[in-house]
Amino acid sequence: MVEFTLVYSMAKVVRVMAAGTVFMTAALLVCRFADRGHWRFKLGMLCLVPLACLTAYSKIFYTGKIVWFTGFTQQMISKELAVCYFSAAGVLALRNYWMGRRLRRRLCRMQRMDDPALPAGWRRWMEETPAADARRIPRAAPAGAWRKLRTCGVHLCGLFHRKSPKIQVYVTDDNSSGPFAGGVLKPYIVIPRRLIESLTEEEFSAILYHEALHLRLGHVILLHIFAALKIVWWIHPFIYLCDRALRENIEYSSDEGSLSYGALSVYAYATVMLKTLYCKNEGRCIGAGVTTFAPGSYQILKNRMEKLGTFHPNPHAGMEYQKKKKRLHRAVGLFVSSGALLLLLTCYPRFTKLKEIAVYDDQLKPVTFDLAAEGIHVQAEEEKFQISKEEFQKLVARHRPKGEYLVFSYDTIMKVPGVGGGGQAVMVNMEDPSDVFIIGRYTWKDRVKLFMMKYFM
Repeated sequence: MVEFTLVYSMAKVVRVMAAGTVFMTAALLVCRFADRGHWRFKLGMLCLVPLACLTAYSKIFYTGKIVWFTGFTQQMISKELAVCYFSAAGVLALRNYWMGRRLRRRLCRMQRMDDPALPAGWRRWMEETPAADARRIPRAAPAGAWRKLRTCGVHLCGLFHRKSPKIQVYVTDDNSSGPFAGGVLKPYIVIPRRLIESLTEEEFSAILYHEALHLRLGHVILLHIFAALKIVWWIHPFIYLCDRALRENIEYSSDEGSLSYGALSVYAYATVMLKTLYCKNEGRCIGAGVTTFAPGSYQILKNRMEKLGTFHPNPHAGMEYQKKKKRLHRAVGLFVSSGALLLLLTCYPRFTKLKEIAVYDDQLKPVTFDLAAEGIHVQAEEEKFQISKEEFQKLVARHRPKGEYLVFSYDTIMKVPGVGGGGQAVMVNMEDPSDVFIIGRYTWKDRVKLFMMKYFM
């Protein structure tokens, strides 16, 4: 059972990853050939990548040659390969957990900025925009599931609250960290002390707008989802390319929002970006040129600078950005929910208990997969199996199997076409059909294993 669990789980990951390749390829092609001004469309395409996780049982991915691919992967995957793959994923998961735990400990040691120390314009924006950015429930919500969830304290970045969670601002003495935002239930922003000292109030507000928009627009949640995908699909190179494209486009989003809500010009905002980079690299022994930047960040920074050149501020920029953001959320929500509904409606059942009784020879070569279709009657139910001598002789005469006994398999659990396990098996002596040996058992441990295979695999 353990071997089947490992092999089947690995095959399931491979199938989902193959389906994810379709989604990731489409998203990467859009990111490659679409103009930078269409970053909203790119973000929408990248939001479709996690939908691949719903394709494990979808009939769309079990048609034509895809069925051949499913059988091929099932035969090629071994227990040792599955152990190696999941061990590597486990190491990555532990590393991700350890880094998160270390960050939480660092936050406890950081200085928290009080509200009076924060820019007044940013504080007013935070008080005026929670209703628009937190997507809260209506004030007069009817009694039902929404109110029950709210009273139970279930919340996700203000999704079920009247007010979005307050964003805490922390100051760190580590200049290499750079400004960043995090947290889903308890959002926070971390800014180096050295950077704050070098900024004016308007420049400080621009950084706060930028990081707060990462939290308000759900960018942090998206990054968490892609971090989980990178753990499960760690062997697939496309997921790293999609993650890089996601990080680049959410920077475009926050840059445009910061310019729309803040008071800085495009030139002044670009200067703030360079100040941030200078503070991050201050005190390092580095060479000239592109070595000043972290690996891969130079091109992203260059693209962000070019994107800033296309922004034309106006007095209504904040309202226009808000409208575009709402349209983006609605479009992404519509496409994601429609795709999820399509995949769920075309899924196979979680499992199927086969009624057919299959027969194999003593070398486990198939003899027949459905005794009832051949008109041969047997009594089979859990540990009870009986076949008459006449019916057994009819089966032997029809198929002429070789060996000392036949194996009858029934009550098999089928997960997807061609993949299953569990059930019961009996051995019947070829010379004496009354000599029946029950191979499988139905102890409480076996029932637990079957339950796990049905509902947790």
